[in-house]
Formats: sequence, structure tokens, C-alpha cells
Amino acid sequence: MNETLPTTRRFGSLIVSRRSVVDILDAGLAFYRREAPALLAIVGGVFVPLYAVKAVCYSLGWIEFVRIFNAFEFLETASYTPANLVLMLIEGCTHTVSVGAVTYFVFLRATSNTVRFSTLASGVAPQALPLLWITFLCTVLTAAGFALCILPGLAAYVLFVFTTPVVIAERYFTFGDVFRRSKELLSGMWWRTAGFLLVTWLLLFMLGLSLTYLLAGALQLLIEQLAWLSGLLPDVNLLTLLGGVVVSMLLLPLEAVFTILLYFDVRSRKEGLDLLILCEQLP
Repeated sequence: MNETLPTTRRFGSLIVSRRSVVDILDAGLAFYRREAPALLAIVGGVFVPLYAVKAVCYSLGWIEFVRIFNAFEFLETASYTPANLVLMLIEGCTHTVSVGAVTYFVFLRATSNTVRFSTLASGVAPQALPLLWITFLCTVLTAAGFALCILPGLAAYVLFVFTTPVVIAERYFTFGDVFRRSKELLSGMWWRTAGFLLVTWLLLFMLGLSLTYLLAGALQLLIEQLAWLSGLLPDVNLLTLLGGVVVSMLLLPLEAVFTILLYFDVRSRKEGLDLLILCEQLP
């Protein structure tokens, strides 16, 4: 087993632990609240440059305005253009890198009281290309499973749920190794993992819906005030799209944190990871 977790003498908040499904969700929300500034800075540091580049492309007339925030819609035939497919690939790479950075941040916080962004960047950069390639293959296989039948797609999604932690933490850099390691981790844990993912989807859906309505109300109030003060009506579409981006960036790190805590739980139950790290903290 490739074990590369960073170590320190301070065990801190016991992030690596065996938990029930409810406790994982509770611990994930608590971690997110405590580390929200750092998590949002990580996600923003990856996505803001992407949106800046796409805004420049729009100003040059290369893409439509709506493509700045959402390049591709599966049910929208106008999305099926070479430019939009390239943008979708770039957005997918950005999403993968941001999840990888959040994953590595949680691993560092699991065993250290402080994390420098320079350490975070230097730790993620060498693993970015293998992570992108393996995630791409996993995504293609999952999409093929959904295209053939829903059940194979769901099975593939569950199988590859730990791809990012396996690459980032355990440093498996080939698809075959990641596939075998994922099967090993999920052996005997398949239905528990599938149930956890279902609960997570429902929770994130409810949070996303609530945040969307909250932002919609705030934006409506902002529009009315700006119109009253300036006599000009702001671009409603722009504000709506920005609201959608904000909700997505708020929920992305939370979803990643849930997945990593589940990974810790599975490895602690099957391999005693929590006891291993606890022993390393003893003087």
C-alpha cells in the first residue's frame, strides 16, 4: 500500500476517524464551517482565472455571453459545437484540479494545524496530469454506463468515487492501479457507500435549492435598489448567472469534503488508518 500522508505530532480535530453516515455529514459540515475561507479561496483561485479567460474570449467575440458561466448543456442542441466542447473539457479539468486541491488540503489539515498555500500548490501540481487523465477515463466509463443502462452507470460512479483521494493521497498514477485500489476499498462497503452518496446528493440538492432562492431574493432586492437609485435596470441575466456560479462554488468544496471523510472512514474500518495516524502522533 502506498502511504504518503503527511505526519506531525499534533493530532488536532481527529479528522481521520470511523463514523456513521450521519456523523460523516455532521463532521463535513463542521469542517466546512471552520475552514470555509481557505476552501473558498482554493476553489476561487482555480475558477476565477478560468472565468477571466472566458470573459476575454467573449469580449473578442469568440463565444456567446452565456458560455462564460455554463459552456455546455446536454439538452441544448446549440451547445454541441467544437468551441463549446473544448470549453466543457476545460471546465472539467478546472473542476478536477479544484477537487484535487481541496482533497489535498483536507489531508494536510488532518495531520497539521496550519497549511501554507505554497505547500498545497507544490503538492498538487505534480499529480495534476495523472489525476486529469484518470478522471477523464473514469468519466467516460461512467457516461458509457449511463448510456447503456442506468444501473451500470451508477455502479461505475460508486466504483470511482475515491479516484481523487487515491491519486492525491496514495499516489497511484495509472488507471489500472486506481481501478484495483478502488475495488479493494469498496469491497464489502459498496451499499454503504452508495447509500451515503444518495444521502449526500439529497443534502446538496436541498442546500443548493435553498441558496438559489436566497440569492434570487437578494438579487431581486439589489436590482430594485439599483434601478431606483440610478434609473437604469441592471442586466438580470448577468446577475442570475453570477448567482448560479456562487452557489456552485459554495457547494463544490462541501461535496469534496464529504467524499474525503467517507474515504477516511472506509480506510479506518478496513485498514486501521485512524489508529495508524494516532500512533504517529504519540511522543
